[in-house]
This record gives sequence, structure tokens and C-alpha cells, in this order.
Amino acid sequence: LAESSNGLLLYNGPLGLVHSGELEDFIAVELRNGVPVLSVNHGSGTLTLQLPPKATINDRRWHRLDIISDGKIVQLILDQCAGVALNELEGAGADAREIDESGCRAAGETPGNQ
Repeated sequence: LAESSNGLLLYNGPLGLVHSGELEDFIAVELRNGVPVLSVNHGSGTLTLQLPPKATINDRRWHRLDIISDGKIVQLILDQCAGVALNELEGAGADAREIDESGCRAAGETPGNQ
């Protein structure tokens, strides 16, 4: 239940300065202009996933954010992608539809080999 447009929602990682030679390993979820942003670093660089600007969640309603990771591939999913748009595919017949999850799902691969 968020009212503020900007802020840190979750952080797990080092609280002090990382000393040279130590791996920086963290996860953070924050709001930027009301939009969820996930940052993940497994020690080999930071992956940042951001949902599109229309995915604001600072509307005083409850929302669900799922973070799914199989190691390198990470996904950020808003509200289980409930209410996603179905787009009819041109020239494919009346029953051919495509699910557009671009407004509720962001995915990427963490850098490096970790």
C-alpha cells in the first residue's frame, strides 16, 4: 500500500562499504516515480529491471510483486499479470490472440557467469 512515488521497498545486501576484492551481492526493490524497479547483483554486475511508466503502484491499493530467478534469468511480475491485454493477431483468424505482458512483466539476464 504505497502513497509515495519514490522509496526503497526491500533491500538485502551489505550495509556498509564493500571492501576491494569482496563481491557485491544484493537485491533491491524500489519505487521510482511510482513504478517498481528491481536491482539484482550476484557479484558480477547489476541487472536493473523496470516496469513501464503506466505500471504505477502508488495508488493507495495493495499490489503484489513477484521476483522469479533461476540463477541468471530474473523476472519482475506485477499483480500476477492479472488483466493483461489480449491482442488479436492480424491475418491469423478470429481465434488467434497474443497475450501482451509488457505492462506487468520485466525480465533480464544477470551479467557475468554467476
